[in-house]
Amino acid sequence: MKPCIETSIIESADEIAAQFYSAQPFKHVVLENFFREDVARSLVAEFPYAPENGVKNSYGAPGDKIVHSDLTNLGPTFREIDTYFSAQTTLDWLATITGIPDILYDPSNYGGGLHENCDNRDLRPHVDFNFHPVTKLHRRLNLIVYLNDPWKSDWGGSLQLYADPRNHQESPVSYEPLFNRCVLFATYEASWHGFDRLCFPKDGVYRSRKSLSLYFYTAERPSTDIYREHTTFFIPRPFPAKYAAGYTITREDECDLTDLIGQRDHLIELYQGEQGRQDESSSELAQLRILVSQLRKSQHVPTMGYVRTIETIKSGYSDGWCERAFSFRICAERPVSGISLSIRIPEGMPQDGQITVSIDKKDSVSSFVAPGTLTLDIAHTLETNTIAEISIRSTHTVNHYQLGISKDQRNLGFYLERVIFDHTG
Repeated sequence: MKPCIETSIIESADEIAAQFYSAQPFKHVVLENFFREDVARSLVAEFPYAPENGVKNSYGAPGDKIVHSDLTNLGPTFREIDTYFSAQTTLDWLATITGIPDILYDPSNYGGGLHENCDNRDLRPHVDFNFHPVTKLHRRLNLIVYLNDPWKSDWGGSLQLYADPRNHQESPVSYEPLFNRCVLFATYEASWHGFDRLCFPKDGVYRSRKSLSLYFYTAERPSTDIYREHTTFFIPRPFPAKYAAGYTITREDECDLTDLIGQRDHLIELYQGEQGRQDESSSELAQLRILVSQLRKSQHVPTMGYVRTIETIKSGYSDGWCERAFSFRICAERPVSGISLSIRIPEGMPQDGQITVSIDKKDSVSSFVAPGTLTLDIAHTLETNTIAEISIRSTHTVNHYQLGISKDQRNLGFYLERVIFDHTG
């Protein structure tokens, strides 16, 4: 299966890296026509229909926002995106561009996923939360792809990057949310960003600002960039310069002033609430979220194609590694003409180690293994709505602690990077 990102972009990593490092007001890069055209169009077609009333913004901004964080519960192209960005090859590509090693994808898409913002909404200047609230990993990158077609400049909604949003004399760097435009930027204590107010025509046509937001993390980060854990930090927009001595306010000005003062009061309420959540019940809830996140990840199967996972029979470890066996059932949403599996073999695996993959305990393929990525192809066909069980088994495991490779004391057999279902037949 082809990469989701345009090949020309993948092959331009060094050039993109130069743009990323030199950008102002902080490290970022804008990539036009980011996804393959067919992928981008499918994402628009599969974008969930907005309900009449979205999720109200907890920060006091007017208008509605609808969020869908779990991409695996959406259409097949969204599941393909989820698998693609969790793959090591994609993470390595991001590391090449940004210079950030050991980048990790967040399968829960906490705070991310699909964002749909409705008329009259804006997003005030802010810096993002710096630690994942469940895993406590360092947040390092935001990748945003816009799915708006068409889009007009006078509708507002432009992404704005600030050197200092408190400096009223300095204009932000601004990018319109154009179709298939990707903005990738580093997240740290100075990456101030937001978007200006949406103002759609009052012609009875439903319009919104749609985007796909993916966030990436690392286990470590430079000590100079580490700050005390904080939630997303907003600042109110400044009062317009026209409010000076002698100015007579209008009815419209009165509404604007009420909104600006309301911003401040809502933000104070928000941050006071955040500070008050360190009680016993919230601690228990945090532990529950950790367990749910680990369970979800251990049961996640990285499929690419028009299939859906309906059951995980034998699960792996919480980070995706498996011991000797892993089995799951899928249902084909379109006819399948072949299956290809990419399996990562851990360092230290014996030379006589062998991996066997079987479909419904019948069609099978085996291979001797070596550390690195192993690709196995199975000429197995499935009709639409057919259920199949896929099993992977390793004859050996390795213990990196016993071998002196790392402190990991688990017995590791393999890591399932992706399962690609071919529908071209």
